[in-house]
Amino acid sequence: SEERAARVALEESEMRFQRMLGVVPDMISIQNPEMDILYSNWHGFAAVPERRRILHTKCHKTYRNLDDVCPDCLAKSVLKTRKPIHEEAELPDGKWFDIRVIPILDKDNNVEMFMEWVRDITERKQAEEAIKESAEKLQHWHELLNYIITHNRSAVAVHDRDLKYIYVSRRYLDVFKVKDPDVIGKHHYDVFPDLPQKWREVHQKSLAGEVHSAEEDPLYREDGSIEWTRWECRPWYESDGSIGGIIIYTEVITERKQREQLLTEQKELLAAIYRNAPFIMMVVNAERRIQQINGFAEQFANRDAEEMLGLRGGEALRCLHVLDDPRGCGFGDFCRQCVIRNTVLDTLETGKTHLQVETTYYFKERDNETLALEFLMSTTPIEIKGEQMALVTLQDITERRQAEEEQGKLQAQLLQAQKMESVGRLAGGVAHDFNNMLGVVLGHTEMALENVDLGDPLFTDLQEVRKTAERSANLTRQLLAFARKQTIEPKVIDLNETVEGMLKMLGRLIGEDIDLSWMPGKNTAPVRMDPSQIDQILANLCVNARDAIADVGKVTIETGSAAFDQAYCDVHAGFVPGEFMMLAVSDNGCGMDQETVSHLFEPFFTTKEQGKGTGLGLASVYGAVKQNDGFINIYSEPDRGTTVKIYLPRHQAAEKPVQAEKATAETTAGGNETILLVEDDPSILRMATMMLERHGYDVIVAESPGDAVSLAHEHNGAIDLIMTDVVMPEMNGRDLSKSLKAHYPTLKVLFMSGYTSNVIAHHGVLDQGVYFIQKPFSFKELGAKLRDALEDKNSD
Repeated sequence: SEERAARVALEESEMRFQRMLGVVPDMISIQNPEMDILYSNWHGFAAVPERRRILHTKCHKTYRNLDDVCPDCLAKSVLKTRKPIHEEAELPDGKWFDIRVIPILDKDNNVEMFMEWVRDITERKQAEEAIKESAEKLQHWHELLNYIITHNRSAVAVHDRDLKYIYVSRRYLDVFKVKDPDVIGKHHYDVFPDLPQKWREVHQKSLAGEVHSAEEDPLYREDGSIEWTRWECRPWYESDGSIGGIIIYTEVITERKQREQLLTEQKELLAAIYRNAPFIMMVVNAERRIQQINGFAEQFANRDAEEMLGLRGGEALRCLHVLDDPRGCGFGDFCRQCVIRNTVLDTLETGKTHLQVETTYYFKERDNETLALEFLMSTTPIEIKGEQMALVTLQDITERRQAEEEQGKLQAQLLQAQKMESVGRLAGGVAHDFNNMLGVVLGHTEMALENVDLGDPLFTDLQEVRKTAERSANLTRQLLAFARKQTIEPKVIDLNETVEGMLKMLGRLIGEDIDLSWMPGKNTAPVRMDPSQIDQILANLCVNARDAIADVGKVTIETGSAAFDQAYCDVHAGFVPGEFMMLAVSDNGCGMDQETVSHLFEPFFTTKEQGKGTGLGLASVYGAVKQNDGFINIYSEPDRGTTVKIYLPRHQAAEKPVQAEKATAETTAGGNETILLVEDDPSILRMATMMLERHGYDVIVAESPGDAVSLAHEHNGAIDLIMTDVVMPEMNGRDLSKSLKAHYPTLKVLFMSGYTSNVIAHHGVLDQGVYFIQKPFSFKELGAKLRDALEDKNSD
């Protein structure tokens, strides 16, 4: 019974043992030293049911590779060492097992059997691997986050609820000039004890869950400078949703603000330029419709910008040709040739820039007045919000073009004046030298005639020589008149009276077939001029008018007054501001083209046939008018006649006009006075000496101013008059006369020259009391001038 009871107890014990091992979720087997499996729980066989036979014959290594016999069996190691072994192994299919081999020793400490305990740890391994990967990823993200924060523009600081630092970025330390970088764990207000109250309030509000920020906020430095910052202060939360503290982001935006300020200023500047540019500026889209327009365009078109937006350029700017087609700008006949339209289209289609294209624009104002304006147009492609457009500028250069044209005319007139001046100098020089030679010829001829009987054949020859010399002298006087180098004796005259005194002579001059009409102006003022010059001017103009009329015609002489201001003279070359008397001669003859008119005043230029004109008539008129500070305008067109208008300065002095002398009595009487003759040309000196002696005068002959002074000082008697050339070596005639008057206070003076200089006359106009004889002079002329000079009690 005890044995049975013991056996039953043993069986019950084994059953409990098997039941306990059966519920263990591991593979458990008990093996003898020969590695026969004495026991294996259900999980052990259930896990690998197809390997049950192999498990009875092979060791636990079979779990790693059931097709091979393990060369280093763990059981063998346990049998040798009698110590437990623990190992983790991975099967080829990826499963992991925890293997434990535990020896069971007998009383002699020998291995009686051993237990093999195998646990499937695949899930644990996977979890550990996942945890490892998560840790690695977490570390990676932590490093990345730290890198991002470190290199971010924002300075970052993290505080807990007590406002102690948990984290700060390096930029935070730099931005806020934190001297001690070890701030972790320190209170924010300990690091910044002077923190303004507004920041303390922001911190408390953020700890209460509010988010505060500022896009621009000044940060005052200790040196007084200001940094501009952008900041944000917000709470951060624990996993349970409670507020763990605050995070402060701060970004220094000083450079950005400066750039923005600069950009704003540039935008304002560009906007101001765009608004106030002194030319039209438009931005047009692909359909040539205006998207933007500047202030000058509004003023030009006299329309508001809102009214012009969406219109085409021609419609907005009131182009005259926009009315050609009811569809508006760009559809009329003229539009196909419109330079503005075609240039804008080319820029929109090809992207090409066009600069300063000249074009004419026909503009219609609100009062329907049409203007043709000159524009400089430029176009350039621009892109606005991804849309291709064109910037169009139009600069009104109408006034500039007119000024350039006027300047061109003035330049041409200036060149003409310079040419005339050069020709005048040449003509004056030639006339001067020729006068000297003519004076010798004429003087000797006259003296020879006195010694030849009238019936002598030589008398006739000498008469022809004298006439020829006189005609040549007349030509030289015309040349001198053109060069403004002849000497005149101006008087205050009434222009109407002077012209009326010449009408009969002018009528005979132009002939009976031509009607001479005289139209005197009313309330005319006097002019100061040599009357003989008026005679010369009218004679030349009337002869030219007669020659311009083929058969029967009309010549009109008229006078009047005119006044010109500076503004008028600025745009009319040759005109001078002031009050003038006008003398005009008109004819209804053949007229002239502008090319011919441009050469009229040149010496020897003539439109007449060869042998019928010298070409000096108008040249002498030009010189006489210019010498009296006047100017001439000629109006002429082919087949429409010619009008020559002469403007002479109005005389303002109180001196009354005098009647021009109709005739001058010839004075041939001589005298017995002593005359000092000074002339540097030997031939003229000899001729003048002979003339003076024949007139009965005592003559002291000097070949130079130095000789004259010496001879005057050596002369014991009186010297009544000095007759001197104007221009000489050593000393001019006026200085010589002044020098001699110091010794002879009553000395009279008679100047002579082929032309005068400013030495004795201003622009050839003699001062009152100055006597002058023009070379060449005749025997009778010399005698008359000498008596006038010697008998003038007022002469200086």
